[in-house]
Amino acid sequence: MSIRPVFRVASAGLDPRDVRLIGIVFQHSQYNKYDFRMLGELDLDGTDILIANPIDPRGLDAIAALAVAGRRIPSLSAVPRGAQATARYSVTIDRLTLQLLPTLNRLVEEERLEPTMDVACAATAAGPAPVPVLQQGETAGGGATAPAFEPASASVALPAALPAASPALAVSSPAPAAFPPDSQAASLPVVSVALPAPDDLARSGSDELPVDGAASAAAANAI
Repeated sequence: MSIRPVFRVASAGLDPRDVRLIGIVFQHSQYNKYDFRMLGELDLDGTDILIANPIDPRGLDAIAALAVAGRRIPSLSAVPRGAQATARYSVTIDRLTLQLLPTLNRLVEEERLEPTMDVACAATAAGPAPVPVLQQGETAGGGATAPAFEPASASVALPAALPAASPALAVSSPAPAAFPPDSQAASLPVVSVALPAPDDLARSGSDELPVDGAASAAAANAI
């Protein structure tokens, strides 16, 4: 496959070695602006350019055949070294590798040749074929297909009624201790302690506090 303009080239009146050399030059011309392809023989319907040796009789016959062809086919003369070339486009056989591609490029541009696009190039230029959009229930051949499988929705059965919750255990906290009423508090004996005066403590020199005997007896009986 080539994305460059393609031109088909035929030869006539050349030595087989020179024909092989021209094919090698074409094979290694991937960086040339045009893609030249060597043909096995002259075909007036499938040839774009003719390379002929005008000194060889076979070359003269090929050039003469171009005049009666139904389409315009330009020619390039390949002459031996030292021969006089009178054609508009010509190269010397001993300098084919240097003169061939530049001369062919000039011939294509000046003659305004239309390139030949091969099948692979045409498919690339046209792009990929559009993909048909299928509707639901259709196939590529136009027939109907089985309906799409739709999974049934999953359902979970719940019980009609939930069991009643068990009654909560009643926890009773102990009542706070009741304080005696005011009447009972009033009947309790009152203990009174007589504190000595500061002067008595200083005179006695004792650290013990004197306690009234009657009060102490009343307190002991109450307890």
